[in-house]
Parts: sequence; structure tokens; C-alpha cells
Amino acid sequence: MIIDYHFAKWAFGDDVWFRYLTDECDPVDVMDAWNNLHSDIFRIEHYSSLFEDMGRMRQAYEMHKHGEIMDRKMRKVTGIMKKAESEIKKGKPNAAAKTIKQAEKKNDKLADIDEKVRDPKIAKCDAVKKKHPKDFR
Repeated sequence: MIIDYHFAKWAFGDDVWFRYLTDECDPVDVMDAWNNLHSDIFRIEHYSSLFEDMGRMRQAYEMHKHGEIMDRKMRKVTGIMKKAESEIKKGKPNAAAKTIKQAEKKNDKLADIDEKVRDPKIAKCDAVKKKHPKDFR
């Protein structure tokens, strides 16, 4: 299984992953690193196979990446709204109204993306939680 560096750094930490690649630690250390960083998402048991849990780890990472992208886009909408606020303070209500309309359009696009991308992933994660409830303590 090929694991990209960004995923490994997020999942296990830079130091542990490097030590694993150089044979200075074993899969149990990698599992412990996951549990230290991400046990709030799900917990890996030592008797489970690390490679079997990789699918759930990858899914959690994809949700994390999607969340970061959405956060950046939401900050842009916030910036547009602040621009509208400053236009109102400058006495330019027509320009502020156009800017607010622009922010509304961007916000609607974000809601659509969220509905199409995030909601199915959440449903899939809920299904995994029902299938493996002991992992989500």
C-alpha cells in the first residue's frame, strides 16, 4: 500500500512516520501515534490490522482536507461581508448591497458543495460507526 507523505504526517506525525520508514519503530508504535493524535475520530486496537484500518484513516483524512478547503472558502465570504460593512461605513449603500449579493451567491455555492460532498461522507462515516461501535468511544 502506497501512503503519501501528507496523509502519513497528519495520521501519525512526522517523527513517527520517519522512524517507521527507517525501521526504528514498528506498526504498534504507528498505531499508538494514531491513537494519540486521532482517538477522537476512532481508536485502533493493537490486535487489528493496520492495513485494514487504513481505509477508515484515509476517509478521516479526506474529511479533514475537505474541511480545510471549506474553511478557506468561508473566510473569503467573511472577507466579502467585511468589505460590504466598510462600504456602508463609507456611505456607499448601493455598493454594499452589490457586495452582499456577491457574498450570498458564494455562500449558496458553499452550501451546495457541503450538501453534495460532506453530507454523503458523514453518512458513510455513520455507517462505519454502526458497524464498528467499539472503535468510536
